Amino acid sequence: EIVPGRDVPGYKVSYLKMLQELLRQDLQYGALEEIIKRDLSLSYKLLNYINSAYFGVRQQVTSVRHAIMLLGEEEVRRWGSLVVLSGLGKDKPQELLVTALVRANFCEALAQTMGWERKQSTLYLIGLFSLLDVFVGRPLAEILAEMPLSQEIKAALTADKNIFRELLDLVVIYEQAEFTRVQETLERLNLKPEPVAELYLDSVAHAERV
Repeated sequence: EIVPGRDVPGYKVSYLKMLQELLRQDLQYGALEEIIKRDLSLSYKLLNYINSAYFGVRQQVTSVRHAIMLLGEEEVRRWGSLVVLSGLGKDKPQELLVTALVRANFCEALAQTMGWERKQSTLYLIGLFSLLDVFVGRPLAEILAEMPLSQEIKAALTADKNIFRELLDLVVIYEQAEFTRVQETLERLNLKPEPVAELYLDSVAHAERV
């Protein structure tokens, strides 16, 4: 239940400020390094992530700057957004974070299927932040007003009828098993059911691994 005017716990305010910095378009590696180093937990998680078997680095990475350089700014933004969202949801059921990540993965995969490779990161963030109001406990419009997100992302998240919102709606009705509406939306977007089903299952599997 989202209640306007409800006080937000201090730790969530800090996470939201961190998210604001991570999403700034003019973010530089040095500024990003300082943001991560200010939070011991964030620094630990980043180094643990980059040194995991997934990346297979030959020598252990021991500095935040080196980890950022190896990942690249875009990947660090994605990773940081996910970690911040996890922090915002520490008083919520873990399934909420899994659902947000499934949506992010599914939106990103659908973007690639539709030939929107340059918009994959945009769709990923739309999916990831689609439950931001539930994580924070404030109306989504209030939160987005303070976030340096692009207008197309904000429009999609606030239910403006653009193509990105239509993809997010597809993800949500798929998640809720409203298959009559799913079929209608797939036909409108010229997508075939079988490949989309595979993308959804892959998105769930990836979210569970993460």
